[in-house]
Amino acid sequence: MKLGVIYCSYGMSDLISGSLQPWVKAKERHEIGIFAVSSPFKEFPYQKDYDSHKVLNEYLDNGSLEYLYTKINKEDLEYEHVVRDYALQQILQRDYDYVLLVDGDEEYTQDEIDNLFEFVEKNKLVTWFRIEFKNLTFSTYTYTTGFRPPRLFRINNGQFKLNRFVWDNDVTYINTLAKNEAEYKSFSSILIPIKLVNPLHYTWLNDERSKNKIEYQEIHFGLGSGCSFKWNKDKNILEWNDEFFEKTGQSKPELLNI
Repeated sequence: MKLGVIYCSYGMSDLISGSLQPWVKAKERHEIGIFAVSSPFKEFPYQKDYDSHKVLNEYLDNGSLEYLYTKINKEDLEYEHVVRDYALQQILQRDYDYVLLVDGDEEYTQDEIDNLFEFVEKNKLVTWFRIEFKNLTFSTYTYTTGFRPPRLFRINNGQFKLNRFVWDNDVTYINTLAKNEAEYKSFSSILIPIKLVNPLHYTWLNDERSKNKIEYQEIHFGLGSGCSFKWNKDKNILEWNDEFFEKTGQSKPELLNI
């Protein structure tokens, strides 16, 4: 099994070692290629991030990365799915079996990486896989459950082949005979058991990154219910967004201790 990892990180230089190094280390045991992108997304509050670029270029120079796309300047910024697609197209030109999405704020252990390989190899008829993350919320000592996005996709699926990104984590497959596209959701899927893979996700903490993320989501999901979090400017802290839960009828997630 050959795995192409799309590693996406911008404005998270402090997290790169924890999120990227496990995959570099795992290359000693598995066939893994790492294809990185680092660019501010079009709707994200713009900030120059030379540090992430410097760190990732060091990984590229020492051979840990197969590919690196970077952008710093504010001009001609691109949407999230466009940036990820640069790495995907590089992978599709090479001999890989699966594609995995890894963001700079997601941290896997070596055991979780080994378990992921073993589980996928035992489920070769499945086209795409969900992974549930341990969402660190408000602090690194508390977390919420239930976040289980699509993260891993088989490239060749009969006469269909993985084709391109059309939204954040959403891809299409192309029928190599009829040339028509199909949504990935129309194919078989499975959740990798939490007991095997449940990575840490440094997602909603009391920091500037979360503040910017809220602003991004309010724009990015502007036609929906907005973001489930808000930034209290007076207290300068992260809080639940009561308006979001009133609109959606959802209950606030339970905070669990690490």
